[in-house]
Amino acid sequence: MKKYLYIVFAIFLLVVFTGITLAKSDKSENSEDENSNKPIYVGRQLENTIRNTERLQERLLDTNNEDVEAEVEDIKDEQVDADTEIDNSLNDMKARPSIVKFIMGPDYKNAGQVRSQIVQLRNQIEKLTRLKDKLSTTNVATIDETIASLNSDLYDIELKLSEQLKGFSLLGWLSKLLANFTVVATPTPTGSSVPTVVPSPSASPEASSSPVPTETP
Repeated sequence: MKKYLYIVFAIFLLVVFTGITLAKSDKSENSEDENSNKPIYVGRQLENTIRNTERLQERLLDTNNEDVEAEVEDIKDEQVDADTEIDNSLNDMKARPSIVKFIMGPDYKNAGQVRSQIVQLRNQIEKLTRLKDKLSTTNVATIDETIASLNSDLYDIELKLSEQLKGFSLLGWLSKLLANFTVVATPTPTGSSVPTVVPSPSASPEASSSPVPTETP
């Protein structure tokens, strides 16, 4: 009986010691953050995309196409709102205390907010693609740049989200179940954001594969 009591007491001490260690580590991290009092992710998450969309708006001023101008304006407003939502959610996830993350897991509620914004931004790619049929070649090139930057920014956001979801937790499975959150695989860059180089045909003649007849003496 005493043997079992010793084992239980040892496990209790181990849990208490682990909690104290994590709490001290978390307190140290929080004190460093309080000194700067700045968000962890500084700047726009969609900075390049918003800049390209604004440039597209400027180009459309000379087209007198009010319908397209209105669509692009709505797209930019959605990007600005999504940028703020994603930035706040990622910062809240990063600021989650270590002891809470160890016990309850990552902040799946804010992770779901980021995932929702990612889905809405991916829908913008279809909207921008449809607009290309209504614009000139010059403006189509600007739309292609906007789509490429959107793919690139989304890839970076998904990497940051995946980073915040890493780590072991005791009850993370329960938190994930209650939040109805599904973890997806780490994203890979999309082909549309990376230009591909098509080699030009060689000018040098190629050797014929057919046999050359030889004269017999």
